[in-house]
Amino acid sequence: LFGCGYTSTGAATGTINYTNNVVASIFGGHVVPAGSDVLIAYDSNLTMGSEVWVARKSATGAAVGAPVRVSQDPAVYSVEPQVAALPGGGAFVVWRAFDQPPGAYLRAAVLDASLAVVDRFDLTPVGAASAPGSFALVASAAGVGVAWQWASNTGNGVRYQGFTLAGCPATEVIEVGPSTISPETVSAALVGDQVVIASAGNTALGASRVLRVRTVGLTTGLLGPSRRFDEVALTHAGITAHDGGFQVAGASGLGVTHVWLDADLD
Repeated sequence: LFGCGYTSTGAATGTINYTNNVVASIFGGHVVPAGSDVLIAYDSNLTMGSEVWVARKSATGAAVGAPVRVSQDPAVYSVEPQVAALPGGGAFVVWRAFDQPPGAYLRAAVLDASLAVVDRFDLTPVGAASAPGSFALVASAAGVGVAWQWASNTGNGVRYQGFTLAGCPATEVIEVGPSTISPETVSAALVGDQVVIASAGNTALGASRVLRVRTVGLTTGLLGPSRRFDEVALTHAGITAHDGGFQVAGASGLGVTHVWLDADLD
């Protein structure tokens, strides 16, 4: 798992090998700041199946303590983790799990400051007809939010649920927006207590893709403004807060398209 820093003008500042080539077959990795250090989450198939690990590293990539396996069952295929730093030095981790049966679902774990697992739970129901896909994780001192794409034989869409820092549900599972055939990568940005979720997908098989952006309260679940941009044919849309508003970027044809939105998503 490698990381590379960039200046505000886009100049690379150097590359760090966070896992030092001692893990195998990383399908997904995620790095977030945690005080003066960083937290990294990654998957590895060094043992049976695929496992999710979390480690604390210095800003230069030096180990700060030993990596911790957070997925409890190596027989379950666990991949593509995301991690959020919590106040006090702990972490909230979400990953995709696969088992045959029951199929795909999302798992989560709460870690303390030593990265020991305090709680581990199924974030989406095991064996549910609506299998989760891409997801996004945000967190602040007030709580944690997870948005994910789902698909079944009868529908598709994006769902959201808020949690306390201890991993207890703070909201019900909320349908964020109208279903699409296949919304691709779901992304989210957190501004204050509002989670801004972006996804792109087609409204009918073979139709052009559209971009959808919607806000939801981090721990209240109250739905806010929703915008649909039919003129933006993006795939794999990613959103970030930028200069008092938001910037969305995604693949469009053979290039990358950027969309700038103000604070009201216009």
